[in-house]
Amino acid sequence: MEIEGGGWTVILYRTTSQYNWNVGWNQYKNGIVETTGDFYLGKELDSGQYELYFRTQIDVANSPANADNTYFGWHGNFHVANEADYYRLTVGDIKPGSQPQINDLNGMQFTTTDMERDNYHHNCATFKLSAFWWNGCGRIQPFGVYLHSDSQKCMGINVSGVGRLCTLNFQMLVRRK
Repeated sequence: MEIEGGGWTVILYRTTSQYNWNVGWNQYKNGIVETTGDFYLGKELDSGQYELYFRTQIDVANSPANADNTYFGWHGNFHVANEADYYRLTVGDIKPGSQPQINDLNGMQFTTTDMERDNYHHNCATFKLSAFWWNGCGRIQPFGVYLHSDSQKCMGINVSGVGRLCTLNFQMLVRRK
């Protein structure tokens, strides 16, 4: 993919509502591939340091007038630990213009409905209907329900000054540093 010099590998690609992403630990560990073209490569990335780039387009028809059509995040440091450490996330070095920022997820472990590792009094994956590196049921939800009527459960993002937005698609890409 030709973004900022190329060399990116797509690790998550979501554009349809045909798959239920509210699945357990092993599905996320091993990856998810759907006939619709949506996929997630899984947690078993080669060890090493990466850059992370994510891009999403919002559901303009159901969003505030002050919302942009597209949001992106770019972090110069991205690493996922191994399963023994519950795929702990290391993220940092946010690039200018990134929205939303996910630095608050630094140090979080991956949570699914059958493996709670979040920083909250109940399982965020169960409450939000999706797995992620939850920190208090946070601000970014790439595995949420596609265009769910409850914005707290939809695939979406929280944007400073705008609020919670449901998204039409979500892509996450990495490249080795």
